[in-house]
Amino acid sequence: MTYLVNEKCIKCKYTDCVEVCPVDCFYEGENMLVINPDECIDCGVCEPECPVDAIIPDTDDKDEKWLEVNQKFYKKKETFTNQELIDFIKENEEELKVEYLNFDYAILNPQNLIGVNEFNQSFFDKIDQIEADIANGISFENIANNLDLPITKKIDFKLSSDSSEIEKKIYASKDNDFDILENNDDFILYKINEIYEKEPNLKDNKTKKCRKYSFRHKLRGSRRNS
Repeated sequence: MTYLVNEKCIKCKYTDCVEVCPVDCFYEGENMLVINPDECIDCGVCEPECPVDAIIPDTDDKDEKWLEVNQKFYKKKETFTNQELIDFIKENEEELKVEYLNFDYAILNPQNLIGVNEFNQSFFDKIDQIEADIANGISFENIANNLDLPITKKIDFKLSSDSSEIEKKIYASKDNDFDILENNDDFILYKINEIYEKEPNLKDNKTKKCRKYSFRHKLRGSRRNS
């Protein structure tokens, strides 16, 4: 017997299961984790740790599909064929779609708002005015242009372990499409322009090979902090 990860893990941000696995048999897919059945030692310590109940034993016939998902997604890159991937994605099209964002942001700090490197009352008055402008329906572009702020544009952004801290925080705040958030000593003015889903990209190596990470460090931060 082995354990499997099912559809409840899709877009889950928790990695409690990974932290307790004694053999590191979890791998990262496009939008979920999977277990390598050949590496799983059937210890069962991960099952109660999953907060969304996505880890199950492979003894239930109705979960045979998810055994296939786990088996296929840990395979090494060189063992995949493009046709195998195409067939698999077609069969699981909706469940495997990946979320993408288009957004703009500008960094707010004392230097670019008031011309000095000092967090004084004038700076916080500027922040208050920007928040008031947002509440009054002033557009992101008008606010940024009026303050002569450099704008960073992100197109087809997909959250990954390589995303910057600013990108992760904007992604985590995506339900609020226009706002200010804090990032260390800076404030970030951001605007989510579009949220959409696409099928996995077969040219992306992450689709062909679920890369194994030191989850206790990299993946834990990228998922939980998002």
